[in-house]
Amino acid sequence: MIFGGAYITAGVFHSGPMHGLYGATMFYVVVPAFFVAEMPVSWRDSAIRHMSLAASWLSLAYMWFMFSGLEPQSIRGLTQRIGALIIFGWYPIAGYWLLRTTAETASTLAASSALRA
Repeated sequence: MIFGGAYITAGVFHSGPMHGLYGATMFYVVVPAFFVAEMPVSWRDSAIRHMSLAASWLSLAYMWFMFSGLEPQSIRGLTQRIGALIIFGWYPIAGYWLLRTTAETASTLAASSALRA
């Protein structure tokens, strides 16, 4: 909700990247890294860890190129689409992985409790 509100205010009240709630959207860059940092040790899979850190670094690089003006004007639309794919494509993958891992953990716990009974 915070990110959605930040995007709405950035679109309605266009005041540049240094004002308003537009800066709150920069947290999209660090969410994948926080996901890895807060993940329980028993759930840490190298594939999701590497994917999350890559998504965070690539998002940071894209935002840096965009805000510093180093993004080539001739391919700006392409880089925006690739950046959006990386930034927003990570969420469904991480969500699927999290649900799958949670279901596997629950089934393992159910099987171990059935064996004890």
